[in-house]
Amino acid sequence: MPHTVDRCAAYGARDPSPRIRSSSSRGAYCELVREANSPVGSLPALGRASLTVASASGLVGVAAVLRDVVIGRRLGLGASLDGWSLALAVLVLVTSTFVSAVSAALVPAMSRAAGESGSRDGSSRRLASEALVIAAIACLVVAAAAWVTAPALADLMSDDADTRVVTSDTLRRLSVLAIGSLLLRGTSSALLHARHRFALVALLPLLSASLVAGYAAVRTDVAPVGLATIHGLGVAVEALVLLLAVRVMIGLTRPSLGGVVRTFRAMSRPFLLAALAALVFGINPVVDLWFAGWIDEGEVGRLALAARIPLAGGGLVAAAIATPAFPRFADAAGDVASDRFSATVRSVLRPTFKIAIGLALGIALVSLPLAMVLFAGSELDASAARSVGLLQVTYSFTIVPYVLGAVTARALHALDQQQLVLRFGIAGCVANIALDAVLAPLLGLHGIAAATALVYAATFSLMWRSLRDGGSAARART
Repeated sequence: MPHTVDRCAAYGARDPSPRIRSSSSRGAYCELVREANSPVGSLPALGRASLTVASASGLVGVAAVLRDVVIGRRLGLGASLDGWSLALAVLVLVTSTFVSAVSAALVPAMSRAAGESGSRDGSSRRLASEALVIAAIACLVVAAAAWVTAPALADLMSDDADTRVVTSDTLRRLSVLAIGSLLLRGTSSALLHARHRFALVALLPLLSASLVAGYAAVRTDVAPVGLATIHGLGVAVEALVLLLAVRVMIGLTRPSLGGVVRTFRAMSRPFLLAALAALVFGINPVVDLWFAGWIDEGEVGRLALAARIPLAGGGLVAAAIATPAFPRFADAAGDVASDRFSATVRSVLRPTFKIAIGLALGIALVSLPLAMVLFAGSELDASAARSVGLLQVTYSFTIVPYVLGAVTARALHALDQQQLVLRFGIAGCVANIALDAVLAPLLGLHGIAAATALVYAATFSLMWRSLRDGGSAARART
């Protein structure tokens, strides 16, 4: 025991928590401290992967924000910007739900295939090929469903006739050109994540965001349908690049019908649970836009512009930390009865909290002057730009609970608690709708932003309590 404490002292750490009693658990704690205190030149694998994802995703996030700024300047507040924002929100909801679900089901399966038999007998290649066949079928089904339901979704999301027409036309164009490519891109991304290939996956969306921003900047007659066309062409190229990367880095074989059926059956339950959880979590921004549309014309675009930077920043931090932390949580989950799993989660959440707090404060401080600079001289007048900046300050309060909740949800997935994540997601979605209905008439768009922050905070608190109670129960049983 003294040797373990001396090791911690050598790393500049305090004495391990009294709750960590066993020598092996204290040793694991000290190893986590050592990794946390490592200099930049010798960062552990998690830190290096997080920096890689953060750097690449940061460039993509900047490009996406610039894209939205250019589009906002070109279209101005009105039916065109509202329709584009609603159609893009539906696209993001559908594709993010699929990508989250396929990652939760496919990454562990690929890891098991590589760990049990490696690539010598082609099990990893067969699984990758079968997963891509399933994804291709899903692309056709989802794209057809989006095309058929686009008018009904537009009618549901807005009461303005012009906005409904723009939303329906844009969503149909996206369903033809973008949805299928995005689903294939998501499946290829999960396969590459299983092989710890993060940089290309995180950086590639820069192409479509840059193409749309460039198109909106150089065209004088920008229309949402044209933006959807360029976006669809960009993601199609991205999907082809990632498919080629899978072919080179993993390899593909000719899949059999029986293998496809077996893979579908094996992954269907975790996929469906993860998809439902991602759907109920991802539907909150769409619900917020729906309530904004009922306030007044132009409010959807105002809310979308204000939420873009806080949500992009929070998403960047969450992706950079949660993506490489997921396999670490899964490795520690087998030792949940000891303190290893809880120590691992705490070692990730502590720096995550500090980073998220700094990001939220930074965005809150620069929101108003940044909005005035970005939208000065555009279709938005000074009053509209100021309102976007002030609303962005309110939205910055969503960053900390959103990021912590995203990381904690990965820890619950590592414990095979998908049903628990889904339960919290449903409760959060219902609470968000109720709070929007109460606060939107009282505070307008600021009420919608406040409701989102409150729901994220409550959801994270419940998930963290479940993790803590679950670990305590497991230790008590031993």
